[in-house]
Amino acid sequence: MHSLFGRARRLVQGVLALCSLSALFSAPGAALGSAVPDRYETAVKTQAPLEQKYLRPGPFPTANLEHPVPEKWKKYIVWYPAGLAEAEKARPVLVLCNGTGVRASSAAAMMRHFASWGFIILGSEDENSWEGLSAQKSLEWLLAENERKGSVFYRRVDRKAVGAFGHSQGGVGAVNAVTVQPGRRLYKAAAVESPTGLPLARNLKWTYAPEKVEIPVFYLAGSGFFDSRIIIPPQELLRLFELSSRSPFRVMAIRRESDHGEMLYKADGYVTAWFLYWLQGDKAAGAVFRKGGELARNPLYEKVRIE
Repeated sequence: MHSLFGRARRLVQGVLALCSLSALFSAPGAALGSAVPDRYETAVKTQAPLEQKYLRPGPFPTANLEHPVPEKWKKYIVWYPAGLAEAEKARPVLVLCNGTGVRASSAAAMMRHFASWGFIILGSEDENSWEGLSAQKSLEWLLAENERKGSVFYRRVDRKAVGAFGHSQGGVGAVNAVTVQPGRRLYKAAAVESPTGLPLARNLKWTYAPEKVEIPVFYLAGSGFFDSRIIIPPQELLRLFELSSRSPFRVMAIRRESDHGEMLYKADGYVTAWFLYWLQGDKAAGAVFRKGGELARNPLYEKVRIE
């Protein structure tokens, strides 16, 4: 009887969490159907100079395209620096893993932001991204486009600079993309925002193993009610960090005055810096993550760990 009640309780927790996630993905200032405010780069407040620098749009004009696919995730959406054909070098890649209720089409402002910093960022309309399968298929498609004459991406994709980026359920998907999917060895860094904590993920049957992460990883969460009480309590974020001991460089931080849906974009200054450092070799961006560096001193962040 006790086990029956326990299973029922866990099921209710899972359902409530999913309902909460869907409700949270209507960001203040966002257009109808969007999870990210259109010009969030100027709306998100910070006094930290490097966070402010990388939160602003980058120097590249941007372009985007969509490619239909027969799978259930409907289409691939790609944002990239405009003028790829004339670019002097191939560009690094970010593969986006969607959160529950958040398709790539609803995160256009965020994808445009990363493209403005020189990244090719792609995602899909997958609503069940936790396996990392749509991330795998998206990356396979882009790499095929890199070899196809006539493609806008022909020989413009840097295969040696690929990152995984996921939020919420997509945080689970990002971990799975870099640990169990066939293309896992292609990834050089990951950023995992407000991931579904291990107990809740287990209730939802979303399996993942942070102990298998072998690349630099940045774990983030918000201090708001839904993140800190339901999705990823601080002790669970710390658990992910500690389990990722095979990572050569790992960071965790909790952003104050930010809740689950807002973490999709409020921490983008430091997520941008993270990928600029690991995928583009930007040492100024890397200074953010030094022990005693800006992230560790920024009053908007707490429980910062850098190892």
